[in-house]
Formats: sequence, C-alpha cells, structure tokens
Amino acid sequence: MQGDVGRKRPLDLGVVGPPGDSSAHLEPPTTPRGPSGWRRWGVPAAALLAGAVVGAVVVQARDDAATYSDVRLIGGPSSPYYVNASWHTGRDGAAAAIVRLSLLNAGEQELEVLGIEADGVSSMPDARPPEPAAAAPGSWVEFSQTGLRPDCEVGPPDELRVRVRTGSGGEQVVDLDLPPGTTFEGLWAPCSTPGVGAFFIGEATAVSTDGADLVTELPITNDGEDPLTIDRIVTETDGLTATAATLEVGGHSSDTLAVTWSVTDCEEAAGLADVIVRFAVSHGGGDGEFAQPLGTLGLVELVRMVERTCR
Repeated sequence: MQGDVGRKRPLDLGVVGPPGDSSAHLEPPTTPRGPSGWRRWGVPAAALLAGAVVGAVVVQARDDAATYSDVRLIGGPSSPYYVNASWHTGRDGAAAAIVRLSLLNAGEQELEVLGIEADGVSSMPDARPPEPAAAAPGSWVEFSQTGLRPDCEVGPPDELRVRVRTGSGGEQVVDLDLPPGTTFEGLWAPCSTPGVGAFFIGEATAVSTDGADLVTELPITNDGEDPLTIDRIVTETDGLTATAATLEVGGHSSDTLAVTWSVTDCEEAAGLADVIVRFAVSHGGGDGEFAQPLGTLGLVELVRMVERTCR
C-alpha cells in the first residue's frame, strides 16, 4: 500500500438495509442469517462464504484533499449473503482467487473502484490488472479482481479494503467493516490443505426443458490430486427447488453437474432476482458445504422457466 494515500477508519453508521428499507435504523439480529455449525474443511471451494450480510455496510473515508467529502460505499454482493471468490491455477501451478464484489456508491460524487486489498493477501506477479469500475452516485457497480493469494503464515483477515478514485483524481482506501459472523477463511483454503489444488464451478448453462422443469449444466474442475464428490445441492431461493445426482470428479479432471430446477410456488418465485446454490462436498480429508450465486446465464433461464410455468 502506498504510504501517501490517506486513510481514515470508518465512522460507525450502523447497518443499512436496501434502498427503501424503513427498518434500516434497527439493530441487526444477534443471530446471523443462514445455517450455523457448518464444518469448516480444507478443500478450496468455488465460493467464499462471507457470513450473513443481512444489511449493507456503510463506510466513510476522508477525501485526499484533506476535506471531509462523503465517500460512502454500501457493500452487498449481487447475491446478498456472499462475497463470491472462484479459484483458478496460476502459471506457476499455485492456486489463486478471483474475488467479485458488488458495491453501492451511496455518496454524492463519482467514484472509480480500482482494487481489493486485505491483510495477508497479495497478487500474483503475472496477474491481470483489474478493470476500473465507474460508479455514479446512487448506483451499484460490479467489480472483480483476479490472481489474489493468501499468506499462509498469517490467518484470514477481519476486513476487506477497496481502493477508489474520486472525481478529483485522488485515490483513497475504504475499509469495509463487515457484520459479525463474516469470514474469509475460503481464501485460506489452499493453506489448510496443501496439494488439493483448486475446485472451480463455472457458469451455468441451460440444456433442456422437461415440461415445466429446467435442466442446467455446471462445469466442475478439480485441479487437485484427490477426487472430490458433490453429494447434493440445494437452493434457498423461495419458490424453487434444485436437485442433482451425486457426482465424483477425479483429481486433475473436469466433469459436468446436471441440475434440475422446478417451481414450487409461483407467487414466491415471481420476484426472482438472484439464486444461491449450496453444495455439499466430500473428499478424503473431510466434508463441508459452500455456496455461490448461480450466475447471470442460469438466472436468465430460471426467470424464463418461472414465466413459462406460472403464466
């Protein structure tokens, strides 16, 4: 981090809900949303569970001209409960992460998101620089950064930081104070299970429709030495169910997981805006669960399925 970039610890403004949420001033629930007691295990997963981000987090940073202009970012990934991180293999054969975030520019000035930072996280030497993402006041922006690697000598960080450029051309680093229960342990998975490699789930594509149902395919890549088994999948999205047969993926190989989607409640599914898929996976060193958003292509096909089924 450059020493000439000013930083200020964020002002505690509480947890802010989505736009229009009249309950935003209330204290967040003491029990984080989502299942508790998941067993943590060492297999690098295709998704980084970021805890129950029920509300959104507001941060404030000092303007680089030494004036207090509001630079406010509300952190809330497009899937509201997860910061998504996929794993890939760098040219040197080591695992690296692609981290994706969605941020709301809640301030009054134009911003460019330049990069993601965290204690103990560095970039691969040959990593492609991230594309700056422009965020107008009041708009959401999607940002991704590739080639991030953990320092196995230290533990996972307690926070993420985002580097932004303001309209004046100066840069700031904004600290994202996340709610209790947030974890970045997924970034440290290669440290806890050396040699397992990367387990990557790609973008879902539609294959066929079977009556009212939809079948999508998820490409699965296992870059590790040992085989992995996807024992089951579920979705917590209201109005939908997802089922798939057990699939074993050998070491250093790829396969495809066929997922069948059905509508269980048209009224609940009518407001479909995002879909989270949970995977139960086992391997020689243990088992665990992780989750990730379905992705844009799969989401579009699910919306079409709902319209076709419920019209």
